[in-house]
Amino acid sequence: MEHLRWKFAQELGVEDKQQRDYLEDQISNWWIAFYQHEAKIIAEVEAGTTVFLKQFMREHLQSKIADMAWEIGFDHEHNIYQLVLTPENNLPLRPLVALLISRAPKLKNWSFYAYRQPISYQLSEKTVHLKSGEPLLDLQFNGTTGKENNIELSFYYPGIKADKSLYNLVVNQAFFMLEAYLGEEILDKWIGMIEVLDHSENDPLLLPLSDLKIYVDTQIIMIRNNLPDQPYYTFSEDSDWMLYELDPPEAEDYLRQEDLYIARTMNPDLWINVQSDLPFYSENYSRLGETFCYLKMDGKFYDEESFFELKTEIERQLNQALLDAGYGSVIGSGTGFRYQYIDLALHRLKAAVPLIQRVTTRLGTPRSTWLLFFDTTLEREWIGMYEDTPGPFLAD
Repeated sequence: MEHLRWKFAQELGVEDKQQRDYLEDQISNWWIAFYQHEAKIIAEVEAGTTVFLKQFMREHLQSKIADMAWEIGFDHEHNIYQLVLTPENNLPLRPLVALLISRAPKLKNWSFYAYRQPISYQLSEKTVHLKSGEPLLDLQFNGTTGKENNIELSFYYPGIKADKSLYNLVVNQAFFMLEAYLGEEILDKWIGMIEVLDHSENDPLLLPLSDLKIYVDTQIIMIRNNLPDQPYYTFSEDSDWMLYELDPPEAEDYLRQEDLYIARTMNPDLWINVQSDLPFYSENYSRLGETFCYLKMDGKFYDEESFFELKTEIERQLNQALLDAGYGSVIGSGTGFRYQYIDLALHRLKAAVPLIQRVTTRLGTPRSTWLLFFDTTLEREWIGMYEDTPGPFLAD
């Protein structure tokens, strides 16, 4: 089934209208059904049961729109019911979930969220106990800044090397605590590698779990403070650029930038993160709201030399047009077996899109040219350069 766009659904490009109309109707039907069954949903929440809820979610949400997780509870602090819809590890579904939440009805007793919200340490302890089946262990932790501008955390507890079941319990409790105490959004965007280690006398300075939130919040501030205090376009031309040569396997078609055999970039750390299998978030590399994205131009029916020359001219003129407008700049480019690429840092995405479309189409870019996004949550989103641009090859 074709992947539909949700964040950029109104932008240029051809999609299956029948499929979109069907899913749009299902989204409306889902909220109508939620409104109609509100009293029964509340009754089950208050009774602490889930039989009706599970059936309701399967029938109206998971089987009709997308398979996603859900949680319903009551926020005693604000005296309001909460519904969380989350794709969990299926990050490319986040634009759809965001759209779902944006279309929620205004109900007096409800709040709707696309991420599990952070809760207090005391409530987090109870959540970990409930999910792991055991009281929260006396774990300790330390951390460091990762290469992807995120936070790597190590959790310590004695005896886990010799006891596999204890090791698995520590792994689960560490994750459940991160999700509950920090909230799902911080966990997704700012927490990198997580490991659990056996406690020993030679361990570095360790902190109690109660310090986890203040530690992570402080580290995020420090990471952001080390990011450029000006948009990338203000210093892109004066930066040192790195050249990479790669050896990708040949294939009939290529996801993302998987056919690259030569590339250049002004930000090697960002580029390496993009080329890895690790999640990527623009906000880990810009504190000014920039979006990191790329043009992907299909050269299947072009002569290799002339296609490279076309990409070079588009890159030159596009960079100058973006700089002149103050919308962003080129921060990298590359050549693949089939595609040509131009990497961009856009300070004003919405304004930059029509400018990019004007420059590329004026110079005669292929019909199959797309603006695609490095962010993992946006990897199925795209913007065509022409009204009849077909959808790109995307991951399932």
